[in-house]
Parts: sequence; C-alpha cells; structure tokens
Amino acid sequence: KRDDMLGLTGGGNKTRKLEFTMADAIEKYGADTIITCGAVQSNHCRLTLSACIKENLKCILVLEERVPGSYKADATGNNYLFQLLGAERIEVVGLGEAPAKVEEIAKELREKEGRNVYCVPGGASNQIGALGYCACAMEIQNQIFMDTSLP
Repeated sequence: KRDDMLGLTGGGNKTRKLEFTMADAIEKYGADTIITCGAVQSNHCRLTLSACIKENLKCILVLEERVPGSYKADATGNNYLFQLLGAERIEVVGLGEAPAKVEEIAKELREKEGRNVYCVPGGASNQIGALGYCACAMEIQNQIFMDTSLP
C-alpha cells in the first residue's frame, strides 16, 4: 500500500488512523477544534493539521521537545509547514509534558470559549486510530482474493 499517496501533505501511515479519529471527532462529538501532540518535527502533527484544514476545523499542536533546545521556531521541514498551513497555536513543552498540556488547553477552550474540543493522542494511537490499520488489512485481503491475475 502506498500510504504516501493518501492525500494529506505527503501522506504517511498516520493518515489511515486519522481517517477514523477525525470522523469520530466530527460525527460523534461535533468538534470544532482538534488538539494533538508530537515531537517538534512530528509527521503526525503535520497530517493532523492537514486533516483539520480539509475538514474546516481549528488545530492546536503541542510539540514535545524531547531533546532540550531542539525546537526552533524558524526551522524548516514540518515546523515550516505548521506555520504555512496555519496551526492556530503551537505550544512547546518538555519531555513527557505533552498529554497534560493537551488536556489543559482543551479545558481552557471549553470553559472560556465554549469550543467543542477533541484531543487526538500522539500518533492517533488509540483504539479508534487502530481501526485505520484494521481497514487497511481488510483492504489488502480483499485485493488479494479479488485479484484473478495471481497464480
């Protein structure tokens, strides 16, 4: 499978997980804002931001500086794309502090602004995100058994 061809700013395997987490956020929770976390050059954060743009949702990124001093606001790569794509807010925290910061921001936005916030864990690594890989396995299985050109 060509996960890099899935359509969100370069694709990648997290796109499969985000298909399910974004649907959950919108359909089940009526989210208007997504908050997620990852390393300072996180592909997951880039893909989540891209999915938010596609779905017209606000996106806040909490970047975990796993190596002290590694975050550079003017860095290239994914950090540049975070700026270019228009992340509403970027918070940088130390190692292990991201989950608590995500919850703190979510609480603040719910209480002060009345937003419907949905928190996507780092890498969209939860039960809902795992459904993306289940769907991929089923897709591959169907393609194998439907391909009459195989011996």
